[in-house]
Amino acid sequence: MTYPPKNPRGWEHTATNVLGDKRAKMRTNVLHQRAVLGKSNTFCRSLPPPSFAYGIKNQKGDSVAQALCWPDERFELHSQEMVRDFIALNCEGAKHGVTNCKQLSHFRATNDILKPKELFHRRKIRQYPIDPNFSHGVVDRPFTPMHELIAHKYQSDWLEAQMKRLARAYEQKQQKLSATTDNRTSLLRSCKKTPTPESFWKLPQFENKQRGALDTFRSEACRREAFRAYEAEKSARMGILGQGIPRSGEAG
Repeated sequence: MTYPPKNPRGWEHTATNVLGDKRAKMRTNVLHQRAVLGKSNTFCRSLPPPSFAYGIKNQKGDSVAQALCWPDERFELHSQEMVRDFIALNCEGAKHGVTNCKQLSHFRATNDILKPKELFHRRKIRQYPIDPNFSHGVVDRPFTPMHELIAHKYQSDWLEAQMKRLARAYEQKQQKLSATTDNRTSLLRSCKKTPTPESFWKLPQFENKQRGALDTFRSEACRREAFRAYEAEKSARMGILGQGIPRSGEAG
């Protein structure tokens, strides 16, 4: 695609009459061009002459005589595919006294009613009678009464709605602030303790009386003393459960 050559607009379209006198490139600078009233900017390019017609050229030679005369070409009528109309066959069979399947099959073999094949299922739309006095279009918005505008009714309604909204928000905030927070004691008082279900009576031989096979403590007092020492040294030992080696600088 060829573009028109760059060309300055002329001396009358520049801010001064000396533009481009010393340097010709200043005429092709878009920033130095002066806007023409009522015309679009050409960006330093020449426009076609006034006799130039814009648009796409029509290659067809149609005229009024060709539009009024009837063409010699004949339109080909495409034959539609015909299929059997079983509904019409059943109706005709009922009129001729067909009562069983054998007579119906014989009637369909001897008679044939065709109809054009429909490409798409056409659903019958119920046509409602249209009132001749009915006017189509969008209903116009009712005009605003002048006395409401003069009395600033819309302003007062807006202020009232804002006051109601602020009052509602203040009430909700007060309800949140006045609500007492539940602690463990209040929860225990409000919640009823579930009774412990009584176990059924068991025979003495089936009771669980088995003790641990390995007991490394000599007595129960030794066990309690060992656990007390573990709780005291747990914070100074490594590991999640505090059972590792002592931390450097922390063990006494």
